[in-house]
Amino acid sequence: MALGLVPLIVVLSIADGMIDSISARTIETALYHVQAWPLTVTADTQAQTRSKLRAELGAVPGFRSVWPEQQGFALAYSRAGRLGLSVRGIDPSWPAGDPGAARYLKAVQGKLTMPEAGSVWLGREAARKLGVGPGDELKLLTTRTRGTLTFPRVTPVRVAAVVSVGYQELDRLWLFAPLDLTESLFDPGEEPVFWGIKADVPLEKTPEFLQGARRALGPNWQAVSWQSTGRSQFLNYQATRAMLAIVMSLILLVAAVNVSTAMVTTVGERRRETAILKALGASDSLIRRQFLVLGLGAGVAGTLAGLGIGLVVAWGMNGLVTGVDAVVSLITGGSFRLLDSAYYLETIPVRFDPVVLGAACAGSVLLAVLASWFPARRAARERPIEVLRRV
Repeated sequence: MALGLVPLIVVLSIADGMIDSISARTIETALYHVQAWPLTVTADTQAQTRSKLRAELGAVPGFRSVWPEQQGFALAYSRAGRLGLSVRGIDPSWPAGDPGAARYLKAVQGKLTMPEAGSVWLGREAARKLGVGPGDELKLLTTRTRGTLTFPRVTPVRVAAVVSVGYQELDRLWLFAPLDLTESLFDPGEEPVFWGIKADVPLEKTPEFLQGARRALGPNWQAVSWQSTGRSQFLNYQATRAMLAIVMSLILLVAAVNVSTAMVTTVGERRRETAILKALGASDSLIRRQFLVLGLGAGVAGTLAGLGIGLVVAWGMNGLVTGVDAVVSLITGGSFRLLDSAYYLETIPVRFDPVVLGAACAGSVLLAVLASWFPARRAARERPIEVLRRV
């Protein structure tokens, strides 16, 4: 039971940590808690719109900040190659002014500043593929529509920083540019500016915050939460977690079968003692309870041992992975990584959920007791005369 419980605890703890960490990075640096689009055209400047939004949303409990953004696609090319990028037009003060973005969006080269009108930040993997770094020039190919005609446009930009949020799958094709620049690159009718709203509320309270934001914004705005904009992505995370839990539970089920086998052996070895007890007047329920208590004890002992080992292994997983990488690299003479940073976080986060761990431990003990039921029932049905006759 202990060996079966260890992988279940390790997988659940790491899966919870991974999902929570990736979700937090996605929400804080890509989706925002709520996104809002104006449904009417006004003559207000962005500064005026932002001031009005702050005033209207300030009365909503949990409101933190609001930021403009425009998104589009561009073909970037340099001397080393070309690559399609997701361009994000932002307020350059966003990473410093928003605690959520500041926590995850880091400059791995250069600084998070845009000193020139054509300064941009480039995702680390995109910078590697294009062979550029801070100070290098990059050209962006975009299109603008005028009436029925579409015109290509080449815009030179300069890389000010290479950035990462610690999860390459999320930021590998990002290019951040000043909003003033993207408004000249993209057609506002096709890629409109939206407003990302941040809140200081637990993620599970986002629906309540969304309702408050909608009331404050009024009928001239459309607002949706991260649960809608990232629905397919988060459902995929939860499905993956559920599948991992099912697979690991099957290992625990195999361990319960082993417990049942061991109990059958124990019942066979103690047939004589059982027969003597029944001859002395022991009831079937008493015999059955004896073996059930034995199974319960084995389940509790195995569960406690598995819980302890599982917590230790999960807590030291980063060190274990680093050790495996070092040993294999030493043996092969190359650079080996057990977890590819293209698909995993740079460090493995671990989250211990008391409810989930408690359910896993309770299930382990319950399986041990159920595995003992049929052997205990068989022992209770033994006929003492037939057993003692063979002695």
